[in-house]
Amino acid sequence: MRTRWASRSAPVGYLTITNKAVIREANLTISALLGVGRRNLINDRFRKYIAPEDPECRDRHFLAVLRSGEKCTCDLRLRKSDGSLLYARLESIRT
Repeated sequence: MRTRWASRSAPVGYLTITNKAVIREANLTISALLGVGRRNLINDRFRKYIAPEDPECRDRHFLAVLRSGEKCTCDLRLRKSDGSLLYARLESIRT
């Protein structure tokens, strides 16, 4: 069972994303890492934060997550609000 308080204060960035890649939940860690207010992340498209150089990785990852019930992992770059890149590992599972 996941508690909302624990996910909000987790030491790693945490997002809940819909099957349309819209951010439904975000914790304070991912907000700080991206330099974006948590409220501004909610209902935004996750694609907006993926570096333009990594669209194939993102697409393959999300298709794999949607097709599988297993945890999927992908390394890619996220674009922060100041334009700099954050190297990240996505670990995703469909729920």
